Amino acid sequence: MWTTGVATCLVLLFSLQNSIVECATAPVPDTAGPGGPIEILFSFDTTGSMSSVLGQVRGYVQDMIQRLQSDLPGIRIGVFAHGDHGDVYVTRFIDLTRDVTRLTDFVKKVPNTGGGDSPECYECVLKEARQNISWTPDSRRSLVMIGDTTPHTVQWYQSHPKTPAINWEHELNILAKEMGVRIYSIQALSHSDGKFWKRLATESGGFHLRLNSFSNIFDFIMAISYREYGLDLLKAYEEEVRERNEGKGMTPELQKMFNELKTSKPRARPQRSRPLKVITTPAPSRTTTPEPTPDPDAPKILSLNVRSDIAYRWATTLVTSTIENNVAYPREVTFQFQLPKSAFISNFTMLIDGDIVVGQVKEKEAAKRVYEKAKSAGKTAGHVRVTKPKKTDEFKLSVNVAANSSARFNLTYSELLERRLGLYNHEIHINPGQIIPDLTVDVYITESKKLTAVKVPPLLSEDMNTVSIVQQNPLATVKRTASNAATINYSLSPRQQKDMSARGVSGRFIVQYDVERGQDVGEVQVVDGYFVHYFSPEGLKPLNKNIMFILDTSGSMYGTKLTQMKDAMTTILSQLRPGDYFNVLGFSNFLRYWKNETMVLATKDNIHKASEFVKNLVAVGGTNINKAILKGVDLLNSLSKNDRPSMIVFLTDGTPTAGITKSSDITKNLQEANSDQYKIFTLGFGAEVDFTLLQKMALQNNGLARRIYADSDAALQLKGFYSTIADPLLSELKIDYLPLREAVDQEDLVTTQEIDTFYSGSELILAGRLKNNAISVFETSLQGQGSTGVLQYRSNTFLADGTAKYFKEPTGLDGRIKFTEKLWAYLTIKGILEKSLKTENATIKAELKKRALAMSLKV
Repeated sequence: MWTTGVATCLVLLFSLQNSIVECATAPVPDTAGPGGPIEILFSFDTTGSMSSVLGQVRGYVQDMIQRLQSDLPGIRIGVFAHGDHGDVYVTRFIDLTRDVTRLTDFVKKVPNTGGGDSPECYECVLKEARQNISWTPDSRRSLVMIGDTTPHTVQWYQSHPKTPAINWEHELNILAKEMGVRIYSIQALSHSDGKFWKRLATESGGFHLRLNSFSNIFDFIMAISYREYGLDLLKAYEEEVRERNEGKGMTPELQKMFNELKTSKPRARPQRSRPLKVITTPAPSRTTTPEPTPDPDAPKILSLNVRSDIAYRWATTLVTSTIENNVAYPREVTFQFQLPKSAFISNFTMLIDGDIVVGQVKEKEAAKRVYEKAKSAGKTAGHVRVTKPKKTDEFKLSVNVAANSSARFNLTYSELLERRLGLYNHEIHINPGQIIPDLTVDVYITESKKLTAVKVPPLLSEDMNTVSIVQQNPLATVKRTASNAATINYSLSPRQQKDMSARGVSGRFIVQYDVERGQDVGEVQVVDGYFVHYFSPEGLKPLNKNIMFILDTSGSMYGTKLTQMKDAMTTILSQLRPGDYFNVLGFSNFLRYWKNETMVLATKDNIHKASEFVKNLVAVGGTNINKAILKGVDLLNSLSKNDRPSMIVFLTDGTPTAGITKSSDITKNLQEANSDQYKIFTLGFGAEVDFTLLQKMALQNNGLARRIYADSDAALQLKGFYSTIADPLLSELKIDYLPLREAVDQEDLVTTQEIDTFYSGSELILAGRLKNNAISVFETSLQGQGSTGVLQYRSNTFLADGTAKYFKEPTGLDGRIKFTEKLWAYLTIKGILEKSLKTENATIKAELKKRALAMSLKV
């Protein structure tokens, strides 16, 4: 039975005392636009008729905040709700934060107050904004106050001596002149003469705006936020509003508001007259955070032993760890291990107090029901799931262990190794967080063909995503035990671990290898009624291609990400072949063209001009994914029909926030426009991207989606991705297995027999289940369009004793012999889940997930 990060419908359930589940979360990057980070505090009057303003915001607060975070790098937002003295509350607020969930929950759940009288407690907001908000030093600070009447005066407080007095003029003076807070005062309706609201704006260098229609509050908030960033972004948003409802989206009130924000130049932010005592909440920094000191009383990891057996690209890894509770009382110990995202968990057992506990894989809801039933009956039970930090899945479990006792954990997972840039890569994450007396990693490789390379690069840190194949790990031992086999041993003594850091080793242990191959049909293996076909020919010349680069230049790309993208694109453009056709398009709210009519030949002059275009791109505006991708398809359509593979490389770091923003509409429009089925490769840059949308865009159009992590090597990640598609070798690839009708179950073929394009350095793997297990010859035929014309390959696999072809199996983990069945099931489940992701039909999606679940529980 398997569970995986891909098949999220599965969890592990087992009987165990006092287990808990913990989830890891990644910090939000702390980036900012020019002039310091933007911090905006919104204040809503919840009394009387003004309560409906907050009601208008509740419906789309989440979309509003997510868009602002996407378009305005580093923005922090806070929200005040206030009533008046004597109401159910005077003020409630959420401090400046980037946490969308906290902000959304606050706005949706904060109650309205009474009211109806005048004045209201606006002075309380000014005081608390001064005293209780964690403004960041050197930030661009704004307070957006929305109300309809006046604050309490000093005289009012004198007549109410039991209420602590607040002088709104004093509070305004400190906020504006000493703290540099700019106030946007939005005066709703016409319940006062406006003197108070005008003074808020005038003395703080802000704006005074009038709001008569509460339905416009969303656009007021968005426009003010964009104005804080700069006029270019404000103007782009104005155009977006104008284009709504077929060009009828701009109301007179909105146009007046835009004109005010564009033409009225705000006063410079007042210089702060004295140092401030400001509460700060900086994001974690890799370079400045001191290395934590290990806790001497923490549970001790006595051993961590990892063994991987790789046979015919199929890797099975056993992780064994013993953890000791070294104190005189029972407490929880935690076993955690990072798995590759493509891995399946096949077994998990524990040895605690002499008892062996075996994990069971169940469907998520069924597992939860069993767990709750056991818990309510007073039985010991644990409920485990896999969390997802970054590009790995983290298996994490905490269990109760008796005093001065230990627990032994055994985790087994499997994965199919992918060939990229001519090498298979097997990664093992080692990050125990302490010095371990017994730490070993052993990898055993057995292939049916000769190994042409076995490499072990230096340990790669978790924040690096690219591998250098030049250097070798000096602490790893590689032994060639046969022409087709190798053993890798990696053992670190406590001294060697301590030399790495006070917390021991932390990084990714990587093994790379390749096998001998030639210009033929590839390798076919048949075992016990299942077959697997590996195809990766050598010696073919690349085809010329048509390639369209579409690059996100919205505000959230500002800073490091934009610089890294430019660096990568300069290299990528220089690697285009003389026979390639290409174009480059930048997009945010609007499109930035290099050549807006057609694709151009990759001459040295055109490559130079395109590179200059990329270097001059600036990050500003929202994210109009729909408009950009459709224009890319249109530019590819401008080419006359040819035999070259055509593709789009689409990079974005956010979600659709401008134009058409509904994901299903975007994918539908793309499928309708892309009738020629150009391959679309989507790259999701950073943590805030809508990766599900990118996956659908790619899978529905014969491409693939890839995450680009916002780390120091992001430019190398981009270059590395391009290298995997830079050299198409074959197009219009067709594969036949003969005798097809008698031998192969059509419904159980994992990969379609018609492949659009095959790329250099990769490998095509097909697997299936035979209908007739008594055949003696398995015939394979392959045809494709190469650089010199049509290429054809044919091969016969003769099966021993007329039933199956067996290979000498490596010693090691049990269950290796039926690797073809496991590989077939792995690829089948993966294919089913991809189909589920591609479809928008809820019924079909449910059926596909049901089928994947059934197979996961069966295998």
